[in-house]
Amino acid sequence: FRTAPSDARQGVVMTEVLMEEGINEVAVTYTNNDYGKGLADAFQAAFEAAGGTVTINAAHEDGKADYSAEVGALASAGGDRLVVAGYVDQGGSGIVRAALDTGAFDTFHFPDGMIGAKLQENFGDEIEGSTGQHPGTDSDGAAIFTDMVGDAF
Repeated sequence: FRTAPSDARQGVVMTEVLMEEGINEVAVTYTNNDYGKGLADAFQAAFEAAGGTVTINAAHEDGKADYSAEVGALASAGGDRLVVAGYVDQGGSGIVRAALDTGAFDTFHFPDGMIGAKLQENFGDEIEGSTGQHPGTDSDGAAIFTDMVGDAF
C-alpha cells in the first residue's frame, strides 16, 4: 500500500492551495534527497503550468547549524512566499528560523514533511498566515487499510 500521494499529485495540490491564496510567485527550497528534489520539481512544473513563477528552486542540506547563505540566495530571488520542501525536525526548520530571523520571508508553504507538532513548537504564531497540506483520504481503500492494520500501530 502507498499511504502518501505521488510527488506529481502533491505538486498539483500545493499549486491549488497557493493559487487559491493569490500567491503567484514563490521561492522553493528542498531537502537534498530524492523526496525533496522530486517534490520540488513536481511542484515547480505544476505551478508554472498554472501560470505561477518560481524564482529559485534550491537544495538545502539537513543538519547544518547555519542556513543564512541558503536564505540569502532565496531572499535575493524573491517571491511572495517561501515553499519549504523539507523536514520539520531537520533542515526545514533551520531554513524557516533563518528566514524569520533575517526578515527574508514571513510566510511559508509547508508540504507533508514539514507538518507535525514540531512546527507549532518551533514557531508558534511566528508563521501566522502560512499554508500547507497533509495528505489524507476518507476513501473506501483507506477504510480497508485501517481494518487490515487493526491495532498493529
